Amino acid sequence: IPLLLSSIVLFYVGVAFAYLLVFPAAFHFLVRTTPEIAQYMPDIASFLDVATLLSFVFGLEFEIPVATILLLWTGIVRINTLTQNRGYVLIGLAVFTAMVTPPDPISMLAMLIPMYLLFELGIIVSRIMLKDKIAAQAAEAVLIAQIPQTARVNKKELKAPEVAYQGEPKFEPIEKTSLQRAVNTDKDILKVGDK
Repeated sequence: IPLLLSSIVLFYVGVAFAYLLVFPAAFHFLVRTTPEIAQYMPDIASFLDVATLLSFVFGLEFEIPVATILLLWTGIVRINTLTQNRGYVLIGLAVFTAMVTPPDPISMLAMLIPMYLLFELGIIVSRIMLKDKIAAQAAEAVLIAQIPQTARVNKKELKAPEVAYQGEPKFEPIEKTSLQRAVNTDKDILKVGDK
């Protein structure tokens, strides 16, 4: 229940963040970059499309801590994997934000920075909430490290035994059916029902 309530609250916080901080900054940037000889006249349909998309994406963005906790809680990902691959996560988030935001650096950075901070927040909160599970995973890793190398099986060393081929294969004769007799004879006409 705490995750469900926090996911609802975080979604609305993300929408409010987009509406109160990102929209004004992004549209101010767009107005400022318009050439002086042109007049900035946004289309209402385009404005609503961008506003709806950004509101939804920012709402989902603020779900990152909940998603991180769920990934760690279910055991799909270990906390060491997340902390060691922070650089890859940052690159992935940058590519994602470049695809979903308008082509201005303000909205991209306004999405990227909170996404990464929320990812880090998810790791911190999951360390607090899932102390026992993380401790059990660490103990399991220590036990695996203590297994002697001779007891571990290397999959590359497992091979099927090689069987040497010796001579011609021997076939057992099978009962000849009328079709086989007709095929094996020199007759030009094939009679199926004939014995």
